[in-house]
Amino acid sequence: METITSRHNSKILKLISLYDEKNILEEGLFINEGLINLKEALKWSEVTEIYLLNKYKDELKGLDIPMYIISEDVLKKISKLKNPSGIVFISKIPVFENKKYQKIIYLDEVQDPGNVGTIIRTA
Repeated sequence: METITSRHNSKILKLISLYDEKNILEEGLFINEGLINLKEALKWSEVTEIYLLNKYKDELKGLDIPMYIISEDVLKKISKLKNPSGIVFISKIPVFENKKYQKIIYLDEVQDPGNVGTIIRTA
């Protein structure tokens, strides 16, 4: 596992570029965060790279995916969360063969049932 400590590393700059919708569509890749989301992504899409704090490396041992140990400073640069979880990963946008599933909404730990209704109406 390679260690990345610079916020200006080429891999980090490429990862940050995936926050732009144009780049997401051109590359067919997207960024996601968190261990729960990673485990789910491993089921549904191809995870291409994982960036993690050193404390998570044993938890993800055995995966045949390029992994990079990052510093707290780099994590703050690449995460969009106020309190980053420590795992950021890149996945290919899944393609579903069945046209029935053209759009998917993923809800994680929604606290208020009213928010679910709002999300569904918005979608």
